[in-house]
Amino acid sequence: MVSFTGASKVVALLDAGLPLEQIVDSCGRHVHPDAQEFCSSHSQAKRSMIRKAVDDLGVRARMRDLEDRHDRVKRLYPCVNTG
Repeated sequence: MVSFTGASKVVALLDAGLPLEQIVDSCGRHVHPDAQEFCSSHSQAKRSMIRKAVDDLGVRARMRDLEDRHDRVKRLYPCVNTG
């Protein structure tokens, strides 16, 4: 399961107007400390998601929703390794 923990922090950076290059590098590694948790796994795919979220508020909303869902699953099934 892909972890979306930290997605809301990345969305907050985008909402603050930070450009993509100040959040993640070209390989998807975090540049900004607030992006570290979100980019700790599946970094290329998540960079692509962040790139799309720069101009698309719907993607930002989806990122927040995925983080919320992930957190609910972790609370409901604490013994399942969800990242």
